[in-house]
Amino acid sequence: MLTLRFRHRREFDDRERVLLADFATAVAVAMRNASLVGDLERRATRLSAVAKVQLAMSRTELHDVYAEIYRAVASSVPQASCFALLLADQGALFRPQLVVVDGIVTWSATLPAVPVTECAASIALETGQPVVSNQPVRSWGALVPGTAEANALASQLASEVAVPMVHGGRTLGVLIVQSRQRGAFTAEDVELLSIIARQAGVAIENARLFGAQRDEREMAEAAARIARAALSSTATADAAAAILSVVADVVPVDGAAIGLLHHSDTVAYIAAIGSARQSLGSRVPLAASIARDVVAPPADLATDEPPADAGRTPLADAALARDGVVLALAAKDRMLGVLAAAAAPGNTLPQSSVDALRRLAPSIALAIDVQLLGEGERHRHARERMLATALATMDQPVFVLALDRRVLYANDAAVREYGYTLDELTTMSVDVLVASAVPTRVSNDSSHTPANVVVAEHVHRRRDGSQFPATVALSFIRQDNGAPIGQVLSVRNLTNERRIAEQLRQSEKLAALGELVAGVAHELNNPLAGISAFAQLLLEEEMTADQRESARLIKREADRAVGVIRDLLLFSRKAGPSTVPVDINGLVQLTLRMRAYSLRSSGV
Repeated sequence: MLTLRFRHRREFDDRERVLLADFATAVAVAMRNASLVGDLERRATRLSAVAKVQLAMSRTELHDVYAEIYRAVASSVPQASCFALLLADQGALFRPQLVVVDGIVTWSATLPAVPVTECAASIALETGQPVVSNQPVRSWGALVPGTAEANALASQLASEVAVPMVHGGRTLGVLIVQSRQRGAFTAEDVELLSIIARQAGVAIENARLFGAQRDEREMAEAAARIARAALSSTATADAAAAILSVVADVVPVDGAAIGLLHHSDTVAYIAAIGSARQSLGSRVPLAASIARDVVAPPADLATDEPPADAGRTPLADAALARDGVVLALAAKDRMLGVLAAAAAPGNTLPQSSVDALRRLAPSIALAIDVQLLGEGERHRHARERMLATALATMDQPVFVLALDRRVLYANDAAVREYGYTLDELTTMSVDVLVASAVPTRVSNDSSHTPANVVVAEHVHRRRDGSQFPATVALSFIRQDNGAPIGQVLSVRNLTNERRIAEQLRQSEKLAALGELVAGVAHELNNPLAGISAFAQLLLEEEMTADQRESARLIKREADRAVGVIRDLLLFSRKAGPSTVPVDINGLVQLTLRMRAYSLRSSGV
């Protein structure tokens, strides 16, 4: 209605009446247009908010999704003083992801979890319906630590709206807007917030799926890098160090270490990074280690109380129990060791990091197991090469026999000794080489030969028919359960030993003969000395020429015999080696006198 008032009474003619009626019509049209424009603006704002949330649905990071949801709410409900986005943790806890108080943004890293209690957010979570309240029970801005504005807001709130975020019949969390104005939120605001919340549920779930796929891809890539690190390393310690480098790239940790179980009672730390580097190279009894809770100790080590030296564990038990995680590394039902990770001092490892480490632990265990098996295989091959080299370079024949005495292996010394080629030897029985044998015996003398070694003396035959005496030692090759699977036969040629023994016997005979000659020489020396003396006395008597010649002959031959006996005594005399001047001529003359008779007999 358009009303005009005048100070004085007057009459309106038809022209004025028509003019006023037209003017009222124009005003009505203008007012209606203004109303339509406001409605269009409100619709545009709603569509813009919905578009922002739909834009958030294309985001792959939850952080970006939460930011877009807040921008949508802030642009469509400007009267809100506080905004909170809460995720529900199994219906028992609210985990605030984002709280904005008067434009100041606070993210989840500094926001504590809150129990689900009697408040608008809890009712919306339980019923799945929006809740409008003019008496807010809880100020979500008060969760922001150390903010005066947030604390003041708690006593000034006059209205709030809590809208559940639902996706696929499951309530993910709640959107909260709070205001200092009583009755600040209209039915249109609630409807718009409900639309935003539905779209937010879809966007959050999509971002979670993207995140799960990204995490899955990162875990797969990390597992592949771990496998490559293990395959490219020749030592287990190097592989473990490379694995920890991969873990640090994927999971943010302040320190990490890999310890291997040694002899089932000791944890040996073979690799460490960051704050855990102090544990590198240390060996800790299992009962005193941080691993004792995740690695089952042997029955004789099991105890309810930690030992006295538990405080000397290289990685602080208390710090890891509070701030880190210790995971068992097991492969093929075999316990290998532990993976320990620690957070920075004063912090804790996020659950996402713990979950990532749990997912990587099987890949790490498999890589360590492959590396240990490869290292064991390399050691076994090295031992086999060393054994083969030792057998090949031995100067005595060695055969490896099957249980039926067929030759499986012969070393180079056997090829040289018997004259057969290696291919010929490995196609025959070792009995072909034996010409004769004496009964065998089992050695029980541990000081000379190992127990259960059969020792025997044989006469062996070469390919050319020649024979040689030999002593053989036969021992069995056994499996772990003691069952024999083959034999090892070593042969020692006794030809040289027997020749040396014969020479030794001849030397002993000569020594005995020398002693005998010395004794006989002493027995003969005295009568010869008497003969020579009496012959000299006869030469001093009056005798005929023939008699004197006979006396001289007696004396000369007696003296010659004494000289021979003196040479024999000199020859049989035992003396050690010495470095002295030697008269070569005298030595030769002495030798010639000793050999005079045999030389004359031989015509020399």
